[in-house]
Amino acid sequence: HGLYVVMLDKVRQTVQLIWPSASVECYGSFVTGLSLPTSDLDLVVVGVLGDKKQALLQLATELRKQRSWCSSLNAIHTAKVPVIKLIGTYDNNKVIVDI
Repeated sequence: HGLYVVMLDKVRQTVQLIWPSASVECYGSFVTGLSLPTSDLDLVVVGVLGDKKQALLQLATELRKQRSWCSSLNAIHTAKVPVIKLIGTYDNNKVIVDI
């Protein structure tokens, strides 16, 4: 689960660059201890005021700059609940991260 912790930390650092008072929280199988090696990492950004879709696009822009660990990113701002789906890489391992 070290990869999940690394990805959580990297997303938190990126969020803090944009919104210093915001936080990033985990939910889903990683938190409950039911994750498998192929499970994704589910995250939510808390404490961002304003338009959620605009915030999502702003975060996606900043995450795209993180090429050392963010190998792929898809921002779905038209969904009822806007989501960023990215593939994070660290130490030759990959994990899908949904924000």
